[in-house]
Amino acid sequence: MKMTNKVMFLLACSSLLAACGGKVTAKTGEAYALCHGGSYVAGATVTVDAEGKATAATLGEVCLPSYITAAETVDAALVVKGNVTSHETTSEVAYYKEVTFGAYKLTATVSDAGDLSYTGADFTQATVCEAYYKAVVAGEVAANGDKTIFTNAALNKELNGYGGERFDWKANRDATVAAFLKYGAEKCLAATQVEDAESGKKYWTVDGESTGATWTDFNKVAEGYDSYIKVLATAQANAK
Repeated sequence: MKMTNKVMFLLACSSLLAACGGKVTAKTGEAYALCHGGSYVAGATVTVDAEGKATAATLGEVCLPSYITAAETVDAALVVKGNVTSHETTSEVAYYKEVTFGAYKLTATVSDAGDLSYTGADFTQATVCEAYYKAVVAGEVAANGDKTIFTNAALNKELNGYGGERFDWKANRDATVAAFLKYGAEKCLAATQVEDAESGKKYWTVDGESTGATWTDFNKVAEGYDSYIKVLATAQANAK
């Protein structure tokens, strides 16, 4: 039977799609960056459809090694002591002498002024943040070679009870992701805070509706670190 031009055209299109891997499917992008005052690392994934609209997203956050200090019972040869200032209060603490993750090694260092910090990796770089975030989740961060200290359970805010009864991290994370998927990156980056008269809490609102998120860095613009919405927006942009 002689094939019509229409049938031949459809077969040709089918062959072309097969050669190109079939129809256009969803794509997922990732992003990693310092967040919340530059003391934590956020990681996000965003899945987009053929038109680039976000259809699914995840957001996580892990603490930097400075979140955990060494107890007095730890061998003095394995730690470095110095001053750390937090919330305008300065105190002497001990950091583990060496922290490794991936190809990076952090060294506890005391400045001439006596201030203690970790040096050896530039966390303003997305590649460093990605390596650290993934190492935390995989349980591959070591303190002086010991991987039982800087564990996922200890550093991941999803698991370590960050905020206690004072601050609900998970509720804020979930509200932020939900708002991002509902309104999109552009509107969320323009969100504003409105104070609730009864509770006294400030909620981030989009199009006059409360997102339910109360944390400061929902879309805060700051030097040296990204807002949570910015990390999600970057992950969406990376879904190519």
